[in-house]
Amino acid sequence: MTKDNFIEIEEENTSAEKYGKNHKRNQILVNLITGVRSLGTFAIVPIFTSCGALTTALAAMGFFLTDFIDGFLARKLNVQSFFGSLLDALSDKAFGIVCLMLLASLNPIFLVIIGLELGIFGINYYNGHNDRNVQSSKAGKAKTLLLAATIVGSFFCYAAPSIKEVL
Repeated sequence: MTKDNFIEIEEENTSAEKYGKNHKRNQILVNLITGVRSLGTFAIVPIFTSCGALTTALAAMGFFLTDFIDGFLARKLNVQSFFGSLLDALSDKAFGIVCLMLLASLNPIFLVIIGLELGIFGINYYNGHNDRNVQSSKAGKAKTLLLAATIVGSFFCYAAPSIKEVL
């Protein structure tokens, strides 16, 4: 064993000791937050059909908030992983598309946004399949924020008559 190999092994051990159980716990926490959004993909349809647009807007806001929380925590706690980023991206797309399909049932114009989202997904899949960079960018984060605001705002707009009744 050379001195360089010993140093590499020592660095790995130090890294494992440094992160240890807390690192694994933090990783699980961040992935669980992402998982909540994944479950939201399945929960949002019954919420919409049984509770209406206002409750759906509030639920969507909460589920979209998990996207920003898990990303922030992953960076802050230094627990970014390939699995986590893949889970996050798939959860974002699935939740966004399901919400857009609900909105398309109210107004077909949302089919255009679904097409754009599927196009972006196709490009990301192609790039990932060809070993190109698919990490999120500031433009991607801005697009996700705009999509979240559009979806939540649209549900609130469709809920406007019921909001007037409540007030």
